[in-house]
Amino acid sequence: MVYDITGRVIYSEKYNFEEGHNYFHIENSDQFPKGHYIVAVRNTNNKEVLSASIIKQ
Repeated sequence: MVYDITGRVIYSEKYNFEEGHNYFHIENSDQFPKGHYIVAVRNTNNKEVLSASIIKQ
């Protein structure tokens, strides 16, 4: 999920990851306005396993 600075979900997608290195692409992210975002990855139990703060310039 991708959240804007107000906490609103602006993108959500489900991916199937495997053990090891995984990559994913956020569709239409080039159309997101400049700003601060939080990207959160959750497991099937909806537990957050990774989050990152992103600044689009």
